[in-house]
Amino acid sequence: MCGRYVLTTGASELAAAFGAVDSSLAVRPNWNVAPSVSVPIVLREGSASPNLVAATWGLDAPWSDRGLVINARCESVGQKRLFARLLAGGRCIVPMDGYYEWRRSTGTGRGSKIPFFIRPRAGLALDIGGTGAALGLHDRDAGRMVLLTRDAPPGVAEIHDRMPLLADRDLAESWLNGSCDPTDLAGPPPEDELMEWWEVDRAVNSSRSSGPGLLDPVRDGGLFG
Repeated sequence: MCGRYVLTTGASELAAAFGAVDSSLAVRPNWNVAPSVSVPIVLREGSASPNLVAATWGLDAPWSDRGLVINARCESVGQKRLFARLLAGGRCIVPMDGYYEWRRSTGTGRGSKIPFFIRPRAGLALDIGGTGAALGLHDRDAGRMVLLTRDAPPGVAEIHDRMPLLADRDLAESWLNGSCDPTDLAGPPPEDELMEWWEVDRAVNSSRSSGPGLLDPVRDGGLFG
């Protein structure tokens, strides 16, 4: 799953990168985006230009032990009643610079999970105008969104076996216009060579922590990918 991500690009830059209408949305840099906060997403109404709008990350789900559903598996999203109705009119793009994931260690307790920052390598196929993108679904009535996830490549899967469904410009466009089915996106994951990742400080564990220092590699923690 993906439970935190990073977005430091401003609204005007996002609008330019995604060909969206600049709605003068206030977008502050956030190095630790957490569920239940308001985030910028890209939506399209019919054949009109995409719009950059705000949405809250996570759908209300009283039956969930966490109260929110923040991710949807692309392999089965159309089979879930909660998500199926959103496929027709709620497809969205979620800009992100990268995301955090936690790897289990041999210890016990809250400190037994080691955080990593993971992102597309700059300038490669997953990069869109300097800002990465993940596919998502938006509940227009509730103003909420979820991220689509898929299998991770082998190297990343050593941290966690799932990752956001990252998109290049062509895939982002076909997702918004409805010409691709989410089950078609569940094929082979991206190559490890398209990704890079490194261990970061456990300060990221607190959703109240932010700032560029969260992305600093942990000394001797290793730089991979």
